[in-house]
Amino acid sequence: MNRIVIITGVSCSGKTSLQNELLQRWWNRPLNFTTRKPRTEEALIELWPLFEWDDFTAPEFDEYVFLSRENFLKKLKNGDFLEHTNYWWEFYGVSRFLWKWNTCIVLDPIGRSQVQEHFVRRWIEIETYYMDINKELQLERLENRWDTEKQIIRRVRDFKWFSPTNKCVRLNWKEDSDILADFIDNNL
Repeated sequence: MNRIVIITGVSCSGKTSLQNELLQRWWNRPLNFTTRKPRTEEALIELWPLFEWDDFTAPEFDEYVFLSRENFLKKLKNGDFLEHTNYWWEFYGVSRFLWKWNTCIVLDPIGRSQVQEHFVRRWIEIETYYMDINKELQLERLENRWDTEKQIIRRVRDFKWFSPTNKCVRLNWKEDSDILADFIDNNL
């Protein structure tokens, strides 16, 4: 059975860690694109154009493919994104090309809404998992990830409004990624 899973939550809630655990279990992810500058631990990958989408599998790449603003806008104009957003003057987009088997997509709450609407209109069933995290741990993780206090405040403030709907399965941030991935794998 082909499954499409969305993992969502606020910044630093563990979305990518869970996705990485699922990727080790033969799950797949679409290509994620951004115009933001890579963080120090991220490799800079600039791919334009991608001639044959089937030649690329997302696990070969880091979390994002980094594009210039000009190349991102070309892809946007071509309709290459399932979802896209402009967050603090940087663009983010998820490739509209999904695999034919289990696909795991990490999205912030805004992106989740766009993708969910896309699939619902096409009568495609998706599963959404919300990474529930307490504010203290989120702040601790943000401090380890971002350089400035201004960025931390912005991240906490921007998704303060978000709470999962009844269409989300809440996952406990206290559990290890492997335990959460087991739950998703077995939740058929």
